[in-house]
Amino acid sequence: CQVSTTLYNAVLRSNLDVSERHNHMFTVGYVPLGMDAAVSYGYADLVFRNTTKYPLLIHASVSDGHRLTFSIRATNDTPNLKVRLATKTIPPPLRYIDDPSRPQGTAVVLENGSTGYVVDTYMKIFNGDILIREEKLHRSIYQMLPTKIIRGTSPVY
Repeated sequence: CQVSTTLYNAVLRSNLDVSERHNHMFTVGYVPLGMDAAVSYGYADLVFRNTTKYPLLIHASVSDGHRLTFSIRATNDTPNLKVRLATKTIPPPLRYIDDPSRPQGTAVVLENGSTGYVVDTYMKIFNGDILIREEKLHRSIYQMLPTKIIRGTSPVY
């Protein structure tokens, strides 16, 4: 997925059309939210097409430090391409598990949750400082995990 993610980011910065892209179920640490591209044989793929008037040259290289780089070369129809992200976080919900063996009013955190994210990824294309086009590329939804709390339900006398 790191290879497909790296290629995906090069494709976005080249202003090419992405017709299939999937985010991971949970967040990944190697790119900003909404900029990942998960692949899974027979299920999820990364598909893009050349929307320019010219052929593309896609070059991949790996440095001695194991850093992957993709470069896409063609005639640039839209100079000064910029990609910006807008994010919205979803707080993890609380899930209570009633336990009649514990006194009412007591609570113990069984499992800490994790925040989920809904990320809308937009592409803004500028010619110099003039905005030519803005479009929403996709929405990524990263799953949250609820916080589980055991709470006592036994009456206290």
